[in-house]
Amino acid sequence: MKKILEVKNPIKENQKMRNRTRILNFVMTFLICMSMPLICFAAGEDFFDSFVVELCKWVRRAGMLVMLFGGIKLAMGWHSNTEEEKIQGLKTLVAGGMVIAIASAPDMFGL
Repeated sequence: MKKILEVKNPIKENQKMRNRTRILNFVMTFLICMSMPLICFAAGEDFFDSFVVELCKWVRRAGMLVMLFGGIKLAMGWHSNTEEEKIQGLKTLVAGGMVIAIASAPDMFGL
């Protein structure tokens, strides 16, 4: 006969999921820790400096894109005359400006 209604124990299922998560976390942590010395000793200072310069350039570009979206949001809020859209547009615009300012001064952070 087939079982019409099969009831699973939620406590056991939760324990299985927690155990799987613990194992996955352990494996990921182990792999990251084992790869750190290879990454740290393989890269020279010139490579790191050029990487930071390129990263800052792309972060600045992303900040400009965020400012563009903020300007569009602000204009759309102005068009529909809703205060909430105007505020969200201004917040997005300012957030993009902050990202650009931070990415423009990597020497401020010792990079």
